[in-house]
Amino acid sequence: MATPSAPVLAVASRAVELALVALGVLFTFVVEDEHSSLEVLLWWVLLAMVYLVAGGIRLRRSRIRPTGAVGAPGGLSGHRLRFTFLFAMISSLTGLTTAFDIALSSSQTDTEQALEALGGVAMILSWLLLHSGYARRYAQLFDRGGGLRFPQPDAEAHPAGTVLPRPTSVDFLYFAFSIGATFSTSDVQVVQSRMRWHVLVHSVLSFFYNAAVVAYAITVLREV
Repeated sequence: MATPSAPVLAVASRAVELALVALGVLFTFVVEDEHSSLEVLLWWVLLAMVYLVAGGIRLRRSRIRPTGAVGAPGGLSGHRLRFTFLFAMISSLTGLTTAFDIALSSSQTDTEQALEALGGVAMILSWLLLHSGYARRYAQLFDRGGGLRFPQPDAEAHPAGTVLPRPTSVDFLYFAFSIGATFSTSDVQVVQSRMRWHVLVHSVLSFFYNAAVVAYAITVLREV
């Protein structure tokens, strides 16, 4: 069976991202009653799960990226970078909103209990979306002008002037999730002020997000 072409997959991925952003804005800023919130959040959770599973499958199939100059310009437009940032921000806002709603609610009705349970799932998914979105943003920024230095264990084996392989998607995921989980860049060096600014914003956002996760966990344990 033929697999969809890269442009088709890119369009489908962008459509799901737009839907997630729209539903996230709707849930965070527009809907107020519990039933509408539950319906919107349910659709958001389903789309987020499909998006993450599809992304994992694509990552598994294309873990090896073409060799190229490290930090070679990728010709990425500014609006694409801005959309990636917006996608990551809205994803995190959706998770933070559900966390605060759960922490402040008493979960007395069936709808409130369902919203609380679904909110826990949404918070985990939005955490994954936040850092996977940042991984893609780091890859885009890297293609525009470097800024990150990934360890090359076999770099000494290459003669001077040899073009080293470009970091793969797994490398950028590793970098983004290291910041998200530990607020540390691990063994990756940040060598440009511009990139340091993005890492700083990511680290601060991760701190508040993880604090919201802790608040959610305390709320759940308190009700047990």
